[in-house]
Amino acid sequence: MNRFYILIALLFTGFGLSAQQEAVSGCNDPNGGIQIRFNAADNCSALADLTEFTALGFHSGANGWMNVVEWSAGATAENQGEGLFVVYIADPEAYYGLDNVTRFDFVFNQGATAPADPWSAEGKGEDADGNCVDFFVERADITETCDFTVSTIELAEELNFRVSPNPFGELALVEFANPQNDAFQVVLNSIDGQELRRWNNVRGEQLRIEKGNLTPGYYSLRFISADGRVGATKLIVK
Repeated sequence: MNRFYILIALLFTGFGLSAQQEAVSGCNDPNGGIQIRFNAADNCSALADLTEFTALGFHSGANGWMNVVEWSAGATAENQGEGLFVVYIADPEAYYGLDNVTRFDFVFNQGATAPADPWSAEGKGEDADGNCVDFFVERADITETCDFTVSTIELAEELNFRVSPNPFGELALVEFANPQNDAFQVVLNSIDGQELRRWNNVRGEQLRIEKGNLTPGYYSLRFISADGRVGATKLIVK
């Protein structure tokens, strides 16, 4: 009898986890990298309707919310039509600064469309009790090839970063290829995803990073283009 009740409990737990993930899925982009897809029509019922938004912020981490990438410093979920939002990550290990990404943890917000008030509208899963919960996709479950590609040339390859010296003491010079004088938003994050500094409208081909109050360790410097692509390089403070 006890085994029977345990089995029933496990079944209901399984149904709850399945329901949580109804709105999202992952697939392998035909040109490399992965896509994470969110059907806004299946957003948590207690939250706002996101189907008509043109883009959403993608607030995420990996392997149980490690190395969080803020929605404002990472990829954008683009509406492909009828409320199907697609996020493209060319290189998950580089994106999260981890050696082995096994799970993607994430939520969505309206920040890409309404950056002044990002969290007034959110995208989350729904558990068996109707509670709004964070999404996750296991890397091992991403086995299908996507039916269309949204990949682009990785921005980091285009920028061809050069950091000297690296590791650095008081000052590092970040050089990058920018022949069209494009404008970038640049964000410096700690290894655990905390935003430490931000530069807006960065042009030219050089950026000076002063040590200031940075403690010794690894940091991620992310360049975000006007079309939402992200390229990152690592800094090491000694």
